[in-house]
Amino acid sequence: MPFLLNWFERQIYLKKNYAPGPILDWFAPLAFKTVYTSVKLQIFEILDKKGSLSLEEINSEIHGDENCVKTLLDTLCSLGYLVKKNGTYKNSRMTEKWMLTTSEINLTEMLNFFDDAFNRWQNLDQAVLTGRPSIKGNEWFNSHENTWDNYHKNLRTAAKLIAGDIIKHIKLPDNIKKLVDIGGSHGYYSVKMCQKFPSLNAVIFDWKEAKPTALDTINAFAMNERISFVEGDVLSGSPGNDFDAAILFNTIRAFDEDESVIALKKINTYLKKGGILLIADQFCTSLKSNFSRTNALLIVMELINSSKGKPYSSKDVSEMLLSTGFSKPKETLLSRSPGISLLTSYKL
Repeated sequence: MPFLLNWFERQIYLKKNYAPGPILDWFAPLAFKTVYTSVKLQIFEILDKKGSLSLEEINSEIHGDENCVKTLLDTLCSLGYLVKKNGTYKNSRMTEKWMLTTSEINLTEMLNFFDDAFNRWQNLDQAVLTGRPSIKGNEWFNSHENTWDNYHKNLRTAAKLIAGDIIKHIKLPDNIKKLVDIGGSHGYYSVKMCQKFPSLNAVIFDWKEAKPTALDTINAFAMNERISFVEGDVLSGSPGNDFDAAILFNTIRAFDEDESVIALKKINTYLKKGGILLIADQFCTSLKSNFSRTNALLIVMELINSSKGKPYSSKDVSEMLLSTGFSKPKETLLSRSPGISLLTSYKL
């Protein structure tokens, strides 16, 4: 994406450098806006419900300019989202798997966040030059309506892509009772933990802006009796104590080193002696493909643009854990989640 190149085109654009390869990347924002527009117009959902349709039939649903609608549909075909045959359009297999409300994982919930990101990244050059964002992500969200919901729904969809790979590696006592999900945002990880461990009850501990998405997730999985939400900040507040386990997933990277130590000290007070702390993040211990490296580095660019956090190696976090009353962690590499690994540590 945004171009489905054939063998010859890959050679001249990407391998031999005969044609301007950079232009392929520069068209990406236009391709994104095309797909985003199609989602807003419900084109994929219309085709999912009604099957293969002609241009006229699709236009009768969305009431657009027929020439413009045709161009939009044909562009979606070129991008791989639709298939055109005998004058009718239908969703591609990719769209059916990833872009519908009926999809097991519906990536369209991420689109609003990425559209917001285009606006937030306008001052990325200043963040690179000064070493700090011109406006922090949370400050930008506070001043732009609905963007907090976009942010947390994006995180929830991202969690759906990797949660299975993380959760399957977690081993806890069968009778474990209390879990705190620190910076738990959307609550999806809490849901998956409670599903795996039937005796477990969870508390999502995060800023108040996460609560609507978290409650939506809890309700969707009928987990109201086992999962609750507590508003607060790990740097200054508390969800309670005597927890058997805590999870800190994709959160520590948002803190600088001093804040990370403060957070880990606070988490230590939440746990019983011997309590388990599970940390998952982009530690990048193993990056075997260009996709995994690029994915990890773009996440770092988002950190540069939005927070004073930084990417940590598992060694960095291990040293912080040892200095804050935890055992040396065991690292588990996640083969299906590029760059992410799981650290398991215990309160001493």
